[in-house]
Amino acid sequence: MKLVSSVRPLFYKKPHVLIFAEGDETMAEKRKEDEKKKYELVIQALENLAFGELHITIHNGKIVQINRIEKQRFSV
Repeated sequence: MKLVSSVRPLFYKKPHVLIFAEGDETMAEKRKEDEKKKYELVIQALENLAFGELHITIHNGKIVQINRIEKQRFSV
């Protein structure tokens, strides 16, 4: 557990309110899992694509959107 903030009013000598953040490690792990899931989705979108396009939108270095356009080709 990590101390996030300590509130000390001027008339108290010791910290009056301590706020602890729980789950800081789990949030970091969740973000890593989310990023891994996004990469897996990109790979899945590429695996079965014979003809088409795959657009990956990135903001601040993170994948925010994946667009897949698949074309069906027929012989004449």
